[in-house]
Amino acid sequence: MRAAGFIVPDVVWQPHCEWTSLLKQGLLRDHRSIAMWAGRLDRDLELAVSFVNLPGVSDRIQAIIKTPLIHEIGAPGSRERMTSKQWVGDESALLDCPLLKHNRIADAYCCCVRFMAWVVVDTSLQHWQKVVDAGQQDVILLLALVPRLDAETCKWTRPLGTQVRELAIHAGYDSQGAPSVFLGGLWSSMTELAEEKERTLRKWEAAEPGRPRESSIASLLTSLEPQLQKYGGLWAEGRVHRQRFQFAWAMIAILRDMQRLGLPDVLIDEVFSCYEREYSFARSHLSKPLSAGQAF
Repeated sequence: MRAAGFIVPDVVWQPHCEWTSLLKQGLLRDHRSIAMWAGRLDRDLELAVSFVNLPGVSDRIQAIIKTPLIHEIGAPGSRERMTSKQWVGDESALLDCPLLKHNRIADAYCCCVRFMAWVVVDTSLQHWQKVVDAGQQDVILLLALVPRLDAETCKWTRPLGTQVRELAIHAGYDSQGAPSVFLGGLWSSMTELAEEKERTLRKWEAAEPGRPRESSIASLLTSLEPQLQKYGGLWAEGRVHRQRFQFAWAMIAILRDMQRLGLPDVLIDEVFSCYEREYSFARSHLSKPLSAGQAF
C-alpha cells in the first residue's frame, strides 16, 4: 500500500482504480455488498474529481471533513479531530501538519479494515447454515485475529499466534502443553521432523513473525485434516484455516504499515476497532443483524 497517495499532495483516499480492481477479484459475492462498496468508491471518485475546482489545500481539507465518507469509511474519531483545527495558513504547513497526516493514514487503513469485515461477513453468509449450526450466528467472526493494544502491557496482540492456538483447539488441543508442541507432533507424523516443525510454529507465534510460506501452511493443514474433521466444527475445513492465516497476516501487514508511517498507538487501536463496528453494520445491511447484545 502506498501511503503517499492519500496523504499529500492529493489529500484523498486510496486511489479509486486500485479499489475497483480489488472489487473485481471476487472477494465480495453478495450483490448488496458489491453495490455498497461500488457506491462508496463512486462517491470517493466524485470527491477526488471535485478537487479540480477547489482553489487550495484548505478547501480540499474542508471537503473531506464535510463528506459522509469520513464517517462511513474513515476512523471513528476522524471528523472530530479534523474539526478541532482551523485549516488556514500556508499550504505547505497545512500538508505537513501531523494531525492531517495521522488522520489521513488512519482513515485510509480504516477503509481497509472495514472492507475486510465485509469480506468475512459476505463469506459467512455463503455458508450461513453452517454458521447457525455451529451457534456462531451472533459471534463476530475472526475478531480474535484483529490486533488490539493490551492496556496493561502496552503491547499488541499477535494474530498469527492466536491463529496457531485456535487451529490447535480446532484440531483437538486440550490446553496441555504448548499449542506449537501439539501441532508440531501432528505435523511431524508425516515427516518425522517434530523439532523442526515446532520451531516453525514458534516463529509464527513470535512477537515479530515472518510471513508463513503457503507450502508450510498447506502441509500443516493436510496433516491436521482428520483432526479438524473430528473437532473443528465450523472450522473443520483446511481451506477455511488457510483463509484465517491470510486474514491474520493481512492484519499484521496493516499494523506494521501504520507503525512504519509513525501513527500513534492510540490511533492504530482506533483503526482496528473499526472491524467490530463495520462487521455489525455489514450484518445488518445484509439482513442478518447480530443480536441486540452484539449490535452497535
